[in-house]
Amino acid sequence: MRIEVAASSVDAVLYDMKDTVAVVIDVLRATTVITTALENGAAACYPVTEVEEAKTLADAMKAEHPGRKVLLSGERGALLIPGFDLANSPLEFTPDIVTDAHIAMTTSNGTRALVVARAAEKVYVACLRNAAAVANAIKHYEKVLLVCSGTADHADISDSMAAAVIIHELINLGIPLQMGDLAMMCHSFYDPDTFEQRIRNSFHGQRLLALGLEDDLDYCCKVNVSNIVATYDGSRVK
Repeated sequence: MRIEVAASSVDAVLYDMKDTVAVVIDVLRATTVITTALENGAAACYPVTEVEEAKTLADAMKAEHPGRKVLLSGERGALLIPGFDLANSPLEFTPDIVTDAHIAMTTSNGTRALVVARAAEKVYVACLRNAAAVANAIKHYEKVLLVCSGTADHADISDSMAAAVIIHELINLGIPLQMGDLAMMCHSFYDPDTFEQRIRNSFHGQRLLALGLEDDLDYCCKVNVSNIVATYDGSRVK
């Protein structure tokens, strides 16, 4: 397997995704939210880049399917968008709220990365919580691009850590890897004893802590506790 890592959605557009499987990662917090929502019974998530786009999509789904449970989810600056049903906290996506729901969502980084990844042959959604399950799902592909969503168009430690875990799990599965430079860098600082503290010390981790979202941070840092492996078809994740 040839495996590359893109540091952010901006970097991802530089890669030729033809015949490539993309794995989109936004540990803090969009792909953790999507994984949690589907694990707790959501029908599908619909990632878009803009706030108004999410509102328009939700309105269209309600009009087309009057009986459908439709929710709006998103954040800007890590906080709830006014008028939306849910922010970007995985702890909000409980079964009583999201079961059978169709969720239109927009976030600062993660949904942008998913939209960029539509150029790939297939798109998986990954976070720390399902890293091993995702590694198992992609083990037979020849070309894989791990798309870290990043923060404000820059690299994010939490996403790089999840990329490192996925690479580590592929190696554990006995998959021969030809790694690009950034993939080798991620793998080189894989250390399960220290990476949670590194994430907490990161720019994004510190921002969540400053906003009183330590429980979110703790939840997002759990590794290999979910078997949910979602895919994105360019319209919805399910």
